Amino acid sequence: SEQTVYVILQNAQFQPVANAQTSIVLQYPNGDPSGRIVLDPTNENGISTYTFTIPEFDVDELILVEATVQYNGQEVTTTTWMRIWW
Repeated sequence: SEQTVYVILQNAQFQPVANAQTSIVLQYPNGDPSGRIVLDPTNENGISTYTFTIPEFDVDELILVEATVQYNGQEVTTTTWMRIWW
């Protein structure tokens, strides 16, 4: 099935940050990383997305997501995860 990762960037006042460079790495349940995937810069709402097809893995397995954003010479990385439902 297809899934979409949403990277949402806001400043300290919770305002969207546009035109930030964004990339992700997906870590699959078998340990294989996707490699760095460069997304389009964040839009006027501070959002960048990436849609991908999930390889065949067991239900309830986790895919780890590492997102890195660069803006005005600053870089931040965060992680999250998603569960395979079917």
